[in-house]
Amino acid sequence: MLNELIAIKSQLRVLFDANGKILNDVQCLVVNDELIVQDINGDRFKYSTKEPGTLRIQKALFNQKRTIIENCLYGVDINPNSVNICRLRLWIELLKDAYYSETGSLTTLPNIDINIKVGDSLIRRFDLNAHFDMRRNNFKDYLS
Repeated sequence: MLNELIAIKSQLRVLFDANGKILNDVQCLVVNDELIVQDINGDRFKYSTKEPGTLRIQKALFNQKRTIIENCLYGVDINPNSVNICRLRLWIELLKDAYYSETGSLTTLPNIDINIKVGDSLIRRFDLNAHFDMRRNNFKDYLS
């Protein structure tokens, strides 16, 4: 979903860098769940610390992904292994677009444990004529 959102933002021309400029020099698409970033010529984008122009694009991709992960993607699963795999995949996606700052240090990754949780997300059904008071916790009788 993360990569799809980035690709859609690219197609709609609302993929911005840190200064608010539209990234017109790249095109993003998703192939087999992988985000493919191409330059104007259709060649695959490659980040290089020696080329300052690529830093702008890499930074923009990282910040856009981080913003989407922190503010738009949420998940709940009853299986803790599934939750850990989801967290790991999101971290890997962010790590792909990590960049080196002007001081030479690698950007830090955010804590995504807040949005991806272990829990039961199933919705229980109540009869339409069920009468219960949430303040008294008598609704638990209807859950069985």
